[in-house]
Amino acid sequence: ANLESLAVDNNPLLALLPLELGVLPKLKEVAYDSATVSEPCTQFHGDLETLLWAMKTMHLSRSSNTLDLSARSLVSLPNEVLKLTGLTALSLARNKITLLPDNMMDHLSSLRFLDLEQNKLTALPTSLGMARDLTCLCALGNKIACIPNSLGLVKDRGMLLELDADALVSPPAEVYAKGTSIALAYLSRLQDSESTRNLSLAKWNLAILPVEVTDLAQLTDLSVASNKISVLPPQIRKLWAL
Repeated sequence: ANLESLAVDNNPLLALLPLELGVLPKLKEVAYDSATVSEPCTQFHGDLETLLWAMKTMHLSRSSNTLDLSARSLVSLPNEVLKLTGLTALSLARNKITLLPDNMMDHLSSLRFLDLEQNKLTALPTSLGMARDLTCLCALGNKIACIPNSLGLVKDRGMLLELDADALVSPPAEVYAKGTSIALAYLSRLQDSESTRNLSLAKWNLAILPVEVTDLAQLTDLSVASNKISVLPPQIRKLWAL
């Protein structure tokens, strides 16, 4: 606890700095090779204050299971976050993140709260549904076009789901406008169809055949009866198993 200076530079095999360094109260100087140290990630290497803040914040999250990395000018998800498998709450709001790893929720399956507001995302991780207890997903201020079908695996316990409707393509606007529970039920049907190979979207008030349906090449049975569809798109040819 009395350590004030640490020099670990010129160790070409040293890739990880222990997060515990962040809680040493007297540590004022750390000499390390930014080119070889990958954790904490280089996004936190700007200055010592930032580095120690990141290590302390992530170390403390191991016990609190909450992590706030909002407004830190991040352009990607730090890899070390995926090692914090007990997290129940994660905020990445107000950063510059363009892409999240598809396997993110394979590592963070305990998440209940995920704040992605005000980033530059166009997609959500396909593994989203692995967080079965997710109750809050905030992603306003992005340009997300599709909610992964896997979100349909999450039981609706009054989930707060916030995305920009004007950018959303899937679920269709007429489905998303009916509220979170309806959107989850829609996604659940699409997710289930991957194993059953059957999909019924009868009486869903659809104006067009949703583009995501034409990507379900395994379908053998499809019903879109009693909707408002006036034309079937040429992409329906991709449903070769019907």
